[in-house]
Amino acid sequence: MQMYRSGCPGWWNWRVSAQWRLGSLVSVWALVGAAGLVGPLFWPLAAARTVLSLMQTWLNVRLGKVSPVAPATRPDRVLLALIVVAAYLAAGVGRITGDLTSPWLMLPMLVPFSLLQVRMAGRAFDAARDSGEPRTGWTSSPRMARQAEAPRKAA
Repeated sequence: MQMYRSGCPGWWNWRVSAQWRLGSLVSVWALVGAAGLVGPLFWPLAAARTVLSLMQTWLNVRLGKVSPVAPATRPDRVLLALIVVAAYLAAGVGRITGDLTSPWLMLPMLVPFSLLQVRMAGRAFDAARDSGEPRTGWTSSPRMARQAEAPRKAA
């Protein structure tokens, strides 16, 4: 497996990162929307999703050392502040009501979180376009990426 100098796997690029970020966003909405249906499995599923999210963050930090992406902007910081404030309010209300998994409690966090994730995915797609990364899909393999890149190198 090809590795970047920073220790990031060669198949992890900004386009893959953006695709995974959008998939992660869908998964968090699905998890919150199905909170009542999954019952006691909610917290283990949320923990697994958190571990995967932290792995993605680690890969993005490593990739950013090799191929920097546009820095955060003021709207990004405002959205982050809104997420933190909403999380504190939801935790407080959840302690009072005893229902920490209510979608209504999570909605004020999820809206700014979703906007921030979409903005970050856009920056990752821009970085992929600017660096000339091959267009790869969810199921593309490193071999397919090399084949897509071959005609570009020949030209």
